Amino acid sequence: LFSLFCVSVTQFCLAAFVLLAVSDWWIAALLYAGWLWLDWDTPTSGGRRCHWVRKWSVWRHFRDYFPLELVKTVDLDPTQNYIFGFHPHGVLVAGAFGNFCTEATGFSRLFPGLRSHLLMLPFWFRVPFFRDYIIFYWISPISINKISQWLPQLIKISFKYICC
Repeated sequence: LFSLFCVSVTQFCLAAFVLLAVSDWWIAALLYAGWLWLDWDTPTSGGRRCHWVRKWSVWRHFRDYFPLELVKTVDLDPTQNYIFGFHPHGVLVAGAFGNFCTEATGFSRLFPGLRSHLLMLPFWFRVPFFRDYIIFYWISPISINKISQWLPQLIKISFKYICC
């Protein structure tokens, strides 16, 4: 259901941009295209984390609908880097999004000092308007460079062989 929502929203965003471009508002589409060109590297540099978007009340309803729960089993040192893996991935990303991109389950309260980043396919960052929405959550395109940016030098070498 969540994946269907994402696909529907991206189709709407793409259609809105095309309709804007072929309407009397074409100058707005042109200005936005210029913004995309100037802002192209923002997703790969970490995005624009917006705490008030992460705390929207709609995320509590999202958490209750699916239902989501984040269980802390151990204290984590906030000076270290960690990888939280989740499976299944792909079409069932509601848990990862709700736990790591919003405050619906209290990530920052459970893990003070840690910043969560969700990595997803680079394709989603090419969809006009939708890319700006997901950048607010510090969602970044997945790449070996992005993973290596957050991990110490020793782990960087290991991941180069795993991801490539």
